[in-house]
Amino acid sequence: METRPAEKVILVTGVTGAGKSTFIQTITGDSNVVIGHGLHSSTQAIATYLAVIEGTEYRFLDTPGFNDTARSEMDVLLCITSWLCDLYCANIRITGIIHVHRISDDRIQGSSFRYLRMLEALCGETCMPNVILMTTHWDKVPIALGQERESELRSGFWNQMIQKGAQTARFDGSATSGWKIAVSLKNCSPVVLAIQEQMIDQGRVLSETDAGQVMNEELVKIQRRTEIELRHVQETLQSQTQHNAQAQADMAEYARGLEKALQDAKMNQQALLAQTQRNRAEWEARFATLYKKMLEQQKKSFLNFVADVVTDVVKMGLTSAFGGGF
Repeated sequence: METRPAEKVILVTGVTGAGKSTFIQTITGDSNVVIGHGLHSSTQAIATYLAVIEGTEYRFLDTPGFNDTARSEMDVLLCITSWLCDLYCANIRITGIIHVHRISDDRIQGSSFRYLRMLEALCGETCMPNVILMTTHWDKVPIALGQERESELRSGFWNQMIQKGAQTARFDGSATSGWKIAVSLKNCSPVVLAIQEQMIDQGRVLSETDAGQVMNEELVKIQRRTEIELRHVQETLQSQTQHNAQAQADMAEYARGLEKALQDAKMNQQALLAQTQRNRAEWEARFATLYKKMLEQQKKSFLNFVADVVTDVVKMGLTSAFGGGF
């Protein structure tokens, strides 16, 4: 991704269907932004879109959702992590993060909670003032109900991030509303995200980062919760009589869904472990050349500095020797 120095790079995150792509299409006017309308994410990889607002260029990065049925949450984390590390190595800094949440949701989904924990870990505490927690789908609920849910989010689900400096905003679906939200990030200083510092500067593998640890913790929770529920369903099935065939069929279908969820969680955890095993070698190979170039540049700058000092010293000596006439 190529950017100009004056561009504000904005990362847009959220679960599938939250309205990330709709927000970006509205604010950029770019009809090429693909908008999904179901559980399958229209954003399979990170895509970038440019908008000029009040004379300032904004580059929006549209990210895949964590609850997409077509790919695992581990795949999404790897996709986002890889992109963020590539940006950092290319000396491109993130100016702001807009996290999108549907105000129409009557309860917080497990994927929404996991994504928010992941986002906080990816960003780090010092980057919270650059985060906007943005609600969408205000046209889907009565305003009073939306305000009540927003208040609950601010005092509960979002409270920790708000206490650390994150802001909240409402996107009403209009370009003007979106522009206002983007412009609120204009004066934010570009930041180095925690995942970038931990993986590139500190040389950690993914599982050793804050985000990797959150992913592992959440996968363990999913496994334990699903195993308990699956045992309960299996016991219920065994105790049921054959007289209620439909109830048995429904329960069996539910059990298969739980088994699939348990299998997915285990596969995600195995993927995290596998990524850990190959991570270090991959990152070393990937960034060795870059570090070499950085060291060479630092050496060149130092030698240029020494040459300038020597030149100044020689000039001062010659000036003194010739009575100030040189």
